[in-house]
Amino acid sequence: MYIKHNDISRIPKGRLSLEFHKAKESDIPEIKNIASQSFEHGRFHEDPRINRQLAQQRYENWIDDLIVNTDFYIFYLKDKVGGFFVGKYVSLYM
Repeated sequence: MYIKHNDISRIPKGRLSLEFHKAKESDIPEIKNIASQSFEHGRFHEDPRINRQLAQQRYENWIDDLIVNTDFYIFYLKDKVGGFFVGKYVSLYM
């Protein structure tokens, strides 16, 4: 599970109710933008043979895989994707 918010300073203080919705095709560019800017460390960032742009591209590619293979939800803040939640339902009773 992962939740990422685009700019936490924009979340109003006090009680907040986020409404999650299934991600739509039109949301993918904003989701990828959030993912590519969310991580600054990791093995790809630390490898001197991999430039930063390629390391960031990894997270955009990750979104492509997640959208196909998981339940992918987003919430909106002021008509823009504010963050996302990813999960996968696994039945214990196959």
